[in-house]
Amino acid sequence: MNPLLVQLFRDALDLEPSERKAYLDAQCSDAVLRMQVDALLLAAEQTQTPLLGMALPDLSVQKRESVDRSGELVGAFRLQKPLGQGGMGAVWLAERVAGFSQQVAIKWLHAGLSSSARARFARERETLAKLAHPGIARIVDGGREGDADWFAMEYVDGLTLDLYVAQANASLSLRIKLIIALCDAVQYAHQNLIVHRDLKPANILVSPDGQPKLLDFGVAKFLDDADHTVSRAPMTFAYAAPEQIRGDAISTATDVYGLGVILYELLTGERPHKAKAAESGGLSLLQAITDTDATAPSLVINRSTQTQGCVKSSQLRGDLDIILLKALNRDPARRYSSAQALADDLTRYLDGLPISARKDSFRYHLVKLMRRNKLPTAAVTVAVASLILATIVSTIQTQRANDKAAHTLVQNQRYVSMVAHLAAVLNRARTAGPNVSTELLFDWVADPTLEDAAANTSLKIGISGILRSTSDSHRMLKVLDSIGPEITLVSKRDQGVMHSDRALALMRLGRFDEAKIALEAYATLKLAPSTDDAWVQDFLSSVHTRLGNTEASISATLESVRIVRSLPDVGPKVVGQILTNASVSMLGAAKLTDANRFAQEALAIYRQNEMSLKSELTFLNSLIAKIDYTRGNLLTAQAQFAQIERNDPGEPPLTKVLRHAVQARGLALLAQPQQAIDLVQSARKEICAIDSKSSFYCARLTLAVVDVALMSGDYALAGHALESLDASSLSGVLINLSAQSRLRLQLMTTPSIASVQAYENWVLSNTESGLPRLSTRRALLVSAQQLWMKNQPELAMRLAQAALELTENLPKDSFGLNVLPRQDSGVDGGMDESLLTIWQARINGEATTQAMRAQLARAIGETHPWVER
Repeated sequence: MNPLLVQLFRDALDLEPSERKAYLDAQCSDAVLRMQVDALLLAAEQTQTPLLGMALPDLSVQKRESVDRSGELVGAFRLQKPLGQGGMGAVWLAERVAGFSQQVAIKWLHAGLSSSARARFARERETLAKLAHPGIARIVDGGREGDADWFAMEYVDGLTLDLYVAQANASLSLRIKLIIALCDAVQYAHQNLIVHRDLKPANILVSPDGQPKLLDFGVAKFLDDADHTVSRAPMTFAYAAPEQIRGDAISTATDVYGLGVILYELLTGERPHKAKAAESGGLSLLQAITDTDATAPSLVINRSTQTQGCVKSSQLRGDLDIILLKALNRDPARRYSSAQALADDLTRYLDGLPISARKDSFRYHLVKLMRRNKLPTAAVTVAVASLILATIVSTIQTQRANDKAAHTLVQNQRYVSMVAHLAAVLNRARTAGPNVSTELLFDWVADPTLEDAAANTSLKIGISGILRSTSDSHRMLKVLDSIGPEITLVSKRDQGVMHSDRALALMRLGRFDEAKIALEAYATLKLAPSTDDAWVQDFLSSVHTRLGNTEASISATLESVRIVRSLPDVGPKVVGQILTNASVSMLGAAKLTDANRFAQEALAIYRQNEMSLKSELTFLNSLIAKIDYTRGNLLTAQAQFAQIERNDPGEPPLTKVLRHAVQARGLALLAQPQQAIDLVQSARKEICAIDSKSSFYCARLTLAVVDVALMSGDYALAGHALESLDASSLSGVLINLSAQSRLRLQLMTTPSIASVQAYENWVLSNTESGLPRLSTRRALLVSAQQLWMKNQPELAMRLAQAALELTENLPKDSFGLNVLPRQDSGVDGGMDESLLTIWQARINGEATTQAMRAQLARAIGETHPWVER
């Protein structure tokens, strides 16, 4: 077989199908040869067989027979099984037959191949003989068997790099560490004057212990080789450097580029360049590599619909973008000077140190200094250092453009004082040495002693604003409470920021009465309408919800939506966030029609504006599914939950386990008890491992286990879970849920008039408004249905009657909502509404109609045991 045919075929098969035409157009001008390559590719696609396991079709006169050679001796080794087979040679697993036990991979050339193929094979043997590194599969032995050259190399029982990363669901850190280890192997080869020239995931195996091993030095080049024509050796274009494609001189920078391509693909799921169809006016793959710069990887993930689940755009933005773009620079002289330099910058990134590829700046080095500190407040200090400095510079520039010269002078002096304060803090930290804690550094920043009281106040408000994105609410409140009468020295807008930030901090600390006072103080300022007002109303809605003021909460929610709609030039992200929060508020108030409408509109806004906000979209889809679950549209909800499970592997852990709790309840109601129990127990195990077993969320998931067990009829599990509850973790709504669960368990294990009456009495005295009332009604309906199935009609009817009475106090229509057009009516539907209708008929002594049964079947399925035939 023509070796060039084999090489073209092998390289084309390595490419994506869309990239092959561009490669072959550039590499193959012989029409007959091109037809043969196309035939091979078609055969490969039709058989769906990987190259290493595929016997190439015989297009030459000489036919090479496929023979089972297992058991044969090659040198000191006995062949065991084939590992790979291609047109140029084969690779077999073999074992040493004498002396000691050793498994190797034996590679040899088919007899009769061209002199260039044999030279390439000899070069690979010679290259490997020079290398002894843990990241390079080493040569063990070699020789000639008949007319076929062979060599034995270290056998790596592992996966290719891309498969290893995918199967391990590797984190960002692990992906980078694999490349750092690979850089070390490449650097070792470079120090031995060898350039690999064909770095790609298929040439890298990762052993079970996580060690990457570099293979296939068949096209490697010796840097001291006087024959420069070998620079045009075969290559895999998708991973080739621009100078390889152009036929320019090869250097260590060529491998640096290849390492950059591999890391880019591991982090984004895509390669830096893609071929585009010529008829669409795009560049070919070759032109793209040689003539265009790579896109920043964070932008690739941000626009992609299928990104790496463990890597987010925000993680790549900044240092990793800079590192990869430097490694992939089209000019070899502007890339990293060595594989070691690339590894050093990746290591510095992981360690939180400044990278060499980024230009020096006061702000950047201060951020890196503080990010390295591992104390919980590290993020606080990072934000203070970077964002306050940016704000100062921006404000000074703005003030300089002000026509009022005297005012400008005062403002400039004020902000210059702030800069001086921050510079003094940095100098103080340098003097104190490298071990100064982030906690202490933040205290220095947050305690300005400027002569200008207004400057002090502005700085503190700025620090508080940065703290919004952290969980350190105590510190946020401490900074704000240190502001006294001097608050009147700053603008009313800054005063409003202080009051809203205080409210947020107080809400996070559970001090809702005080938060309400802070929000009322904001209202007295009568500021011009802005997005701040929308957020304040959103905060006020949450405060009223926690204080039990449902009507006031809804009113504040609608006002936040009205404000954000009335303001010009409000970004779609802000509108989407306000609408999402409005949906959550309406769901809490049991206004499901309005909750669904707000959520659907937020989803439409994100999609219409092509906003790649994966976490927001996941939350919205989960919220819509939860609304359907609450309505009783269980089959619809479960389908939505399943879609989220398939499409959103990067869902935050807390969001995921809370979704699983609802999903498990739905499975239990759909008569799938084992799946429901397995899912909710797994969710509880996960959250209790992440958080303390005495935490709110661990207790919440434990009560979810109880709820699912009760609905599934596993009363032993329900009792065990109740006994495992940590009393210190129960507060507010969890106390009520715990009490209700105990009464339900008693009712189901010892059904009697007394147990029903005890449950009824609890419902009358403890049921809250809004969503808790809906949940209690559902518990009553489910318990009634379970007792009905156990031939306890009298007890079942009493519980159903309590559910009907509870329904009378639920909202039936929109609460003054005139923001969105109404398309349907009622608050509930599905299973709950169907069961209420059926129970009303039973209580009245009437027969259930086919329409009633059909309505229930649409929600829970035709074969559900609750659907009467």
